[in-house]
Amino acid sequence: MPDPDQCSWNSMVLGFAQHDRFEESLEYFVKMHKENFFLNEYSFGSALSACAGLMDFDIGIQVLAMVSKSWYSTNLFMGSALIDMYSKCGYVACSQDVFSGMIERNLVTWNSLITC
Repeated sequence: MPDPDQCSWNSMVLGFAQHDRFEESLEYFVKMHKENFFLNEYSFGSALSACAGLMDFDIGIQVLAMVSKSWYSTNLFMGSALIDMYSKCGYVACSQDVFSGMIERNLVTWNSLITC
């Protein structure tokens, strides 16, 4: 692709994560960031999903640090992604803390916590 844009980068990060190619998903997430593309809720959510798939808490915390510096730190979608990442990495209490701290919850959020 000659000139990838934010949408194409996000599609790659998400596509790899959805097909259990978690390492490649995170590689594209890092490349996207290095290329100075704006990271949004889709970028962060896909990266957190990849971290959950790898059960890699260390990278998940790094992504969380980026999320916390962004506009998306209180986003409903981010909350669900964090609950999922924490629980799959074995930090159920952290999942419960995220859930408790959420101002808004939906069916996805509840399901994320229930499946811990």
